[in-house]
Amino acid sequence: MAAIYLLVFIFLIMIPCVYYMVKEAKKLDITKETILLPIPITTKKILFISDLHNRRIELTTWWKSAQVDFVIIGGDLAERRTPEEDVRHNLRILTSLGKTFFVRGNHDYHFGMDHLTAILDEFNVKQLNNEVIEIDGKWSVIGVEDFGTGHALLETLYLTSKPAILISHNPEIAKALENDSHSICAILSGHTHGGQIRLSWLALGEKGGWKKKNQLPVFISNGFGTRHVPMRLGAPPQVHIMTIAGRAN
Repeated sequence: MAAIYLLVFIFLIMIPCVYYMVKEAKKLDITKETILLPIPITTKKILFISDLHNRRIELTTWWKSAQVDFVIIGGDLAERRTPEEDVRHNLRILTSLGKTFFVRGNHDYHFGMDHLTAILDEFNVKQLNNEVIEIDGKWSVIGVEDFGTGHALLETLYLTSKPAILISHNPEIAKALENDSHSICAILSGHTHGGQIRLSWLALGEKGGWKKKNQLPVFISNGFGTRHVPMRLGAPPQVHIMTIAGRAN
């Protein structure tokens, strides 16, 4: 009988805990970050978002009023069971903010890249699949596919001599930089969900925020959606406004 009472007690405790974690997963933490490049440039603002998975963006006042120069989706826009209409819904909102770029994450391949590419093309989203684009002729954005799936072409990391920001879904891409012949100033990534459910130091993924990896500043987003269970604890869902500025001469 004591065991039954114990189980009932545990169950009654778990109900509010689960409710709290489900509620946390529906919140949105908007962070403001700054990256300084070592040359004078025209300041740009980027909306960086990753790991949407099965979560739909709710079109609140903030989304309607966000002012950025362009949008970067850092992977896992979709997963195997993401409804196609949800992908379109999210892209409709993101592309309304400005020119949108996309770098593939590991779960995007499970959705089906031919299918996802067709949808991205509908919304004029530029995929950065192991390639470099120049911004204002002064600095670059490098997009490298997911490092953990074997799709990353590492030679892409060395294709520009201009100061660059690397976008790659998996932050472990930093380990691939073996020498100083690259011009990368910072890395933006996601993938870990910040651990998604964190009990202090105990979690299934690396904590989000700025890290130092291989002597480079690496930013790991907690991501926007969730994986496996629609719950979060200690790792709130995030979207980031990244200000890219230059140093004076």
